[in-house]
Amino acid sequence: MRFILLAPLIATLAAGVASAKTPKLACQPVKVHFALDSDQLYDSEKPLLDATAQCLSSNETQRVTIVGNADERGSVAYNQDLGQRRANRVAQYLQQKGAGPSQVEAVISHGEESPICPDSNLKCWQLNRRTAVRQSCHM
Repeated sequence: MRFILLAPLIATLAAGVASAKTPKLACQPVKVHFALDSDQLYDSEKPLLDATAQCLSSNETQRVTIVGNADERGSVAYNQDLGQRRANRVAQYLQQKGAGPSQVEAVISHGEESPICPDSNLKCWQLNRRTAVRQSCHM
């Protein structure tokens, strides 16, 4: 008898689950790199950002944080400003390509304070001149 009483409830719950929207996957984090003393995007890096913009435009609940970085050369203040210009450039590009303004939750600079390569050489400096686009904690 109890099974008969639960059957309609189970059927109702199953129908609700079946009709719920399937959550979309989060956009993949990306990093783009820059030339020395520049906030201009390399043409070779734009396809990464194009894919991110497409992902964002098809998933309006996705939010990203954009973080600009610089290598250690230059003053701390200059590198902070350069990292911010790089992050702003990426944010503007994503919005031009279809990302909604509300999807860019934060645009910040770490300047030279967050190197991914700690050595003082050309290869490390190149790796540290970057902007990362990553999923925000709030979706």
